[in-house]
Amino acid sequence: MRYFVRTALAAVALGPITMAAAAIVPLSGGVWIPTPPPYFVRAWTDTAGGVRTMESTDGMSWARMRLVPGSVSSDGPALAFDGAGTWMAAWNAGGAVSFVTGASSPATPAGGITWGGASSTLPTTVAVSGTPTMAFGNGNFVAVMSDGTGMFRLVPSMLPVPSAPTDMPLGFAGRDPHLAFGKGRFVLTYIADQNLLARTSVDGACWSAPRIVFPLTHVEDPEGLIIPTGVSLSFSGDAFVATGKLIRRFPPTDSDVIGHSLAVYRSLDGVTWQTVTNGGPNVDVNSGIPGAAFAQCQLALAYDTAPFGSNVGNQSATPDLCTAPSMFSFGTATNLAVPTTAAAGRKMAVVFSQPPGPFLASNPALSAPGSIGFGMVPVGDVAQRTLTIRNTSPVPLSISLASSTSGVFRWSGFNGDIACGGQRSITIEFSPTGNGAASRSLTFSSNTGMGTSTVALSGRGSDSVQPL
Repeated sequence: MRYFVRTALAAVALGPITMAAAAIVPLSGGVWIPTPPPYFVRAWTDTAGGVRTMESTDGMSWARMRLVPGSVSSDGPALAFDGAGTWMAAWNAGGAVSFVTGASSPATPAGGITWGGASSTLPTTVAVSGTPTMAFGNGNFVAVMSDGTGMFRLVPSMLPVPSAPTDMPLGFAGRDPHLAFGKGRFVLTYIADQNLLARTSVDGACWSAPRIVFPLTHVEDPEGLIIPTGVSLSFSGDAFVATGKLIRRFPPTDSDVIGHSLAVYRSLDGVTWQTVTNGGPNVDVNSGIPGAAFAQCQLALAYDTAPFGSNVGNQSATPDLCTAPSMFSFGTATNLAVPTTAAAGRKMAVVFSQPPGPFLASNPALSAPGSIGFGMVPVGDVAQRTLTIRNTSPVPLSISLASSTSGVFRWSGFNGDIACGGQRSITIEFSPTGNGAASRSLTFSSNTGMGTSTVALSGRGSDSVQPL
């Protein structure tokens, strides 16, 4: 069972932040286990295009503002933590993606993050747009961005500086992507056709079919549409928590915003989602998309606060998600009044510095029929059947099938990969040489750890002449 951090009562003063001694509590309750105190980190783009970060032990009081070296951001930033002391910040550098790494000690987070002295820009084959999203899992930082028509993945290395890999099209389109890692898988949420969708992946390259988290909703009182416009995604304990902004638009053009609120969704596997609340507070998030992270039995929100002149705003909620979904109780929006204001309309990032979850095997699986029957076939004729081997796992699998060039059952061999979600079809021939039943076993092996798979082949030869 995965665990998350909940603050205990003892506290130690550490400058402007009060750091509480922490304990880990199972999601379903249980015995407290001492652990070093983790912390929240937020990032935003300031009015000059620089990426800045602040840190907090409780998600409410923030300090240690830092300027990320080399940052010139045209949109909001992304943050990720490897669970062992290495941070990475990413931002849209005007059509390409820039990264920089930082270091901290999970055992002594009072020292904060020390960002590296240089950033690396990873050129992409298309001009990306919007805010990147990033997560660490299964040994890699993975970043996802959109170009307006599709979405792309990049996998930068960690140290000493990120490398420059080629971007990989993901094969589907969307906007406002957000990525999290937990339970051995990446979960990606995004907006497509005005619906909030989610997909899962083991490696960040091969993704499952989309599942609806929150659909475009028609309402009658007052008449209009409720549209999800963005989401932040976090993993804590043993659940994924998505926090999205909902906008209510009024007909006939559906262009007038008549209300906005927060919605919170929860999933144990990234596939099946529960709506915790879709009527949250009317927080001051008109101009941008709030960043959010769930940990310590609370949700920490960050956004640019329009009433405060696009300054850095903060709000927290104390839900009872530690045991079961419930309504959230949000506190008052706070203006942090930092010296450098936030660029209006840009998404902020919030990350909790816990390990991203166990790095699990990918649970590969193949699907093939257990038997294929040819029925009655006249002697001298050739009957054909098709064997289809499907890769139902989220990663490519290598298949090895030896050919059969003699006997009454024959087929061609195959040695190669089947893409995730893909299939390979093989033609099998049955050519009986005499009366009676015939049978044979076809076997193939794969790198799934399941050994060999067997398909039983059967047929019957007949040399009798059938009447017309």
